[in-house]
Amino acid sequence: MKKVIMLFASCILSMMILSRNVWAGGEDQDITWTIQWKGLSYTGNYSGDIAFGRPNGYGEFRGMISKDYKTEGQIIYNGEWLDGRMQGEGILTDKTAGISYEGTFLENQLNGRTKEIFLKGEEKDYYLIKRYSKDVPYELSIKYNPQEKKTGYDCYFNGISVGEIRAAARTFSYDELSYHPKEHTNQEIKLRGQVISIYDEQFTEEKTSSSETSAGDDETENILYRRIIKVADKDGNEYALSYILNQDKLNTVYVPVLKKGDDIIVYGYYSGISDLGGYHLPFIDLVYARWSKKDEPDIRKLNYSYKDFLNYPYLFKHKSIALKGTVVGTCKAEGDWLYIFVDSDTHSKKQKSRYVCRVSNEEAVIDNLPKPGKRIHLRGSLQGLEMCGQKGEALEFYPLLNVMLIL
Repeated sequence: MKKVIMLFASCILSMMILSRNVWAGGEDQDITWTIQWKGLSYTGNYSGDIAFGRPNGYGEFRGMISKDYKTEGQIIYNGEWLDGRMQGEGILTDKTAGISYEGTFLENQLNGRTKEIFLKGEEKDYYLIKRYSKDVPYELSIKYNPQEKKTGYDCYFNGISVGEIRAAARTFSYDELSYHPKEHTNQEIKLRGQVISIYDEQFTEEKTSSSETSAGDDETENILYRRIIKVADKDGNEYALSYILNQDKLNTVYVPVLKKGDDIIVYGYYSGISDLGGYHLPFIDLVYARWSKKDEPDIRKLNYSYKDFLNYPYLFKHKSIALKGTVVGTCKAEGDWLYIFVDSDTHSKKQKSRYVCRVSNEEAVIDNLPKPGKRIHLRGSLQGLEMCGQKGEALEFYPLLNVMLIL
């Protein structure tokens, strides 16, 4: 009887261990699983870590879409998982599209810096370095050849390639835009003209409370700045161009620092006739602009110069630079950052130019910050432009630097 009881207890213990392995993190187990990728459902075999019956940890998934006994889509993912979804570092190969994605995933979506490799066709072995926010590409996309040399670039506005916007844009006559505005509203447009005036204005964007906010809470407001550029074409017809200066990363526009008298080519979306800023003119929401008589920047031959930091901040974003300069004061403290002004001639040919440098807003760091007037060496990464102050009607912008080291 004692042996029977011991045998029964041993069986129970074995079943508990087996159950624990299946439901709470056993390794190298195979299950059938389904995930969502690019709006489609892929079903297949998962092999790897499991918790509570779901992929959790590290594992491989091979899935497909089948219809009428034919495979219409096939993917392979090797990487990290959380609660049944791709989350963390991993590599996903879309066999059907012929593209491999290597980077960070969040809830089955690309999220962060990603390397995309072309696996077939004329682009085979070329790859792109892009950034995503929940599957939406933003900022710069740089293309590399099989020898890992830069060959070109594109940008993204609201998830749409600027190259696609420019390719779709057409030149409209002034009469078309003036007398038939509704027919062309929201169409891609190209315009060549000369800058007449530039004006910055402030406006308020209201944001309603989320469902998680209590009913008694007030609506929040965002203070935004809009730049309005008045342009005349070769026949003297006037247009108004507009873009938001402090947009989020998904809605970044690619416009250099323009001034009165510049001959420019612009691309954007036609938004009809508007009296925004006091102008009753055809209005264009700007996406991209460049000077008419100046070549576009070559990603393979970029010069690290202060002027280019201002004019092409998107090409230098996340790039590391070193500066020698003088601290001239504190700009502001905001959240996790403390902002300081530094004047440097490192990238401006012996002419002092101003940078906004932000450092960690921690007590230990603040206590050791250099005082105004002190000569310093620093190293960091460029993060675009920071708006600081106003000169006449125009706002002033300086290159923004995330400081990693101060000597």
